[in-house]
Amino acid sequence: MRFMLDAMTIKANGKTYASDDIKRALENGTDAYYKDPNGNHLTESQMTDLINYAKDKGIGLIPTVNSPGHMDAILHAMKELGIQKPNFNYFGKESARTVDLDNEEALAFTKDLIDKYAAYFAGKTKIFNYGTDEYANDATNDQGWYYLKWYRLYGKFAEYSNTLATMAKERGLQPMAFNDGFYYEDKDDVEFDKDVIISYWSKGWWGYNLATPQYLASKGYKFLNTNGDWYYILGQKPEDGGGFLKKAIENTKKHHLTSLHLPNILK
Repeated sequence: MRFMLDAMTIKANGKTYASDDIKRALENGTDAYYKDPNGNHLTESQMTDLINYAKDKGIGLIPTVNSPGHMDAILHAMKELGIQKPNFNYFGKESARTVDLDNEEALAFTKDLIDKYAAYFAGKTKIFNYGTDEYANDATNDQGWYYLKWYRLYGKFAEYSNTLATMAKERGLQPMAFNDGFYYEDKDDVEFDKDVIISYWSKGWWGYNLATPQYLASKGYKFLNTNGDWYYILGQKPEDGGGFLKKAIENTKKHHLTSLHLPNILK
């Protein structure tokens, strides 16, 4: 959680979580994830400067505040703030990064937190990516969506996703989300907001049966080609050895932008 707003007070669950308490908890959660020697987070003024600099160069930015997965620092913060058992638990194995969709207290806090960031980016960016990828893959051997389908909780995920899409639209932002949670296995047993831009990052792997781009296109979705094979991270941990960046450079030489993952959509 490497960007902090000036005012972080949250009112949820009949409680008021003070701004300084939230900042401290998020800083601790971020450090617990990885204590970056370059600093803990960007400030609001630094982010505003970054957005303005990019705009001056003709570059648009797409902010991402990811949930219900990839929430390691936020989940750490919630526990520090007194929210009980916010993490999803898979038969005794706790997900370090995924919120429990049955924990209404944790969900209320998360939604309010994300809305604060949507409010900040409103008028500064056109698109707001609310994530929704890889539900509890760290606890389920990459089978989070299968779990949600099998235990009939997939509808709760769809409801959560649609709530965040609506939240973005109410702020005047175009909602975007990663593809893997949408219409898992090419099935429409639940409905997702059709205004969401699909950030298509993966076509899946063995046992991870994601909806095909053709299926999503048939339902009217627009795409951003976010090839996972081109993915890299600025400021990787030293022990990573730049692996993601090396992989991305190799794959950009092998695959044309429109030929990977979305062969029939973006040509």
